[in-house]
Amino acid sequence: MKFFTVLFLIATLSGCASTIPDDAPAYSPAPPSPDGSGTLYIFRMKTDRSTEWVPQIYVERDMVTPLPAGAYTNIYLPEGKYRVRVVWPEKAYTPDLDFPIEVAAGEELYLSLKEQKRKVGALQKSKLRPADLLYEYSNRAQFTEKKIAVLQLKECCRYLEPYPIYD
Repeated sequence: MKFFTVLFLIATLSGCASTIPDDAPAYSPAPPSPDGSGTLYIFRMKTDRSTEWVPQIYVERDMVTPLPAGAYTNIYLPEGKYRVRVVWPEKAYTPDLDFPIEVAAGEELYLSLKEQKRKVGALQKSKLRPADLLYEYSNRAQFTEKKIAVLQLKECCRYLEPYPIYD
């Protein structure tokens, strides 16, 4: 019985990390940031990539949230400099990102995560079918102007709560 309980928990928890709940709300602006803090929105555009490959987003050493394609979150950060990391599962064959950001009090930053697929070969040399093609992915993070980011967020993304450390 313990085995089935553990198996159920593993299946449930792994599913939570890779999907967006049906009741996740569409984009809505965050309330104003507290005094001395700025707001960081992080969003990941929809992709044709399998939903099982979900990166974990970190600010400094703290995990913000796993971020499936078509999702966004926002956090408040006190004014200052931070390191952001986007960490992919090993089997995703996608390079991690690690870069600095600077947050000013009252500022809203919109960080967009995008992936790009590139064909690198095939499993067999004749009569190729799409399933036989091999791909590799690259990813990038870029700050997007608020006006453009809000349009993208409204079109693509549903809200996921960040982990409690960022409430």
